[in-house]
This record gives sequence, C-alpha cells and structure tokens, in this order.
Amino acid sequence: MKKLGLIAVVILVATGAATANEKETGTEPELSEHMAHVMDEGAKSDYNLVQIMHDLSFQLNRIEFGILTNNRYMIEAGARAITSHPVPKGGLKPYLKKNAADIKAAAPSIDEDIHKAALEIAKNAKTASMAELQDKANGITKSCIGCHEMFRNVQ
Repeated sequence: MKKLGLIAVVILVATGAATANEKETGTEPELSEHMAHVMDEGAKSDYNLVQIMHDLSFQLNRIEFGILTNNRYMIEAGARAITSHPVPKGGLKPYLKKNAADIKAAAPSIDEDIHKAALEIAKNAKTASMAELQDKANGITKSCIGCHEMFRNVQ
C-alpha cells in the first residue's frame, strides 16, 4: 500500500509539473533565454533535480506513447513541456558531487540539443511522419543517456 501511495505521489508531481509548464504563456522561450537558466545557482523553483528528471522522463514517454498511438496532440504537448521545463531548486550546482567540472562544461550543450529537438518535435508534430518524430525523440533519449552516464561517472 505504501508503494502504491509513493507511485501516486510521483505521478502527481510529474503531471503537476507538466501541467504547470503547459499553462504558461503558450509561447516557446527563446533559446538564449532557455540556456541562461541551465547553470543558474539562484534559480527559483520548488522542484529538486530528481523531480524534474522524473517529469522530463514522463514527457519523453508522453511523446513516445503519442508516436505509438498516432496521437499528435500528445506528441506536441510532451515536447512543449520539455522545452519549458523548470530549473532545479538552486540550479545544478547543489546536485553535482562528482565529475562536476565535466558536467558544468557539457550541460549547456546537452540541454541545448534536447531543447532544439523538443522544439522541432513540437513544431512538426502535426505534419511530420511518425518516423521523423521518432528520430528526433531518439536524439533526446541519446542526449539524456549521455548526460546520465556522465553524472554517474560511467565509463
């Protein structure tokens, strides 16, 4: 029962963060504006890094499920949520225990790659083939895996 409650909380946090992102202005942030937040140590967010990573994973799964079920609205909504994800409380610095210099150097580029791919998915969700959208989603997954390996110091 406790496990079921924990799962419910994770789902609520993930969908709550996604809903909050989607309810924003409805416009996409400029790339330079988006990149400015990546290493911001004074970021104002109530979410920690794990919560944000769970939400980003949920949104990527949303894109994947939309592709599998030919649900273009779901694809676009997941991609838009990724483009406007919040910054972890305090920025990245408090969460970097090992490999900090490498992550600080790589994070802006990785975040930019993910952001650009998500923007393309959102812009083309209504017209691109599912194979094209899947190709872009695969790029996001590859970037995520690379960053996670660096974070965990996996060789």
